[in-house]
Amino acid sequence: QADVKIEERQTSTDSNGNETSTMVTIFMGRWLIFDFNKNFKANIQVRGKGFNSAKISNFASQKKYEKISLEDQAFNNEFVVYAQDSHEAFYILTPALMSKIKNLSNSISGQLLFCFVDSKLHIGLNNSKDSFERGVFSKIDEQAEIKNISNDIKVITDFVDELNLDNDLFK
Repeated sequence: QADVKIEERQTSTDSNGNETSTMVTIFMGRWLIFDFNKNFKANIQVRGKGFNSAKISNFASQKKYEKISLEDQAFNNEFVVYAQDSHEAFYILTPALMSKIKNLSNSISGQLLFCFVDSKLHIGLNNSKDSFERGVFSKIDEQAEIKNISNDIKVITDFVDELNLDNDLFK
């Protein structure tokens, strides 16, 4: 797990020819990587519809991904799926897994990105938070810190439990 912030420099020119650059945050949140409980050869990306980053969309087109629709219409309404191989996507994204992804999405604050790459599951939680940083100059409230740390751990264990990532039956 890591806290990740991805920014892009955007430049604009006014009518007088003056150039102005600003940094735009594309992703800020937690990035988690798990061993997935199935082996697969092709990569798959599942992202919440609110995860509207042009860079993420460009990635999909550059890597020869195709946008696919799955049999779960509620899932298709909530997520966009790109895959290098649609058969592999149907193998990985079973109805049970899609249901679990929907449950996780409903229980977590922020937008989710799931990348199935090299038999690993990368999960991006775009929630504009830095989970490892605490205020340096503020008084430490031990109970609040214990609660925050417990919540951070719970996010990880919820992913493992809900997605059955500790089950290696299909490895």
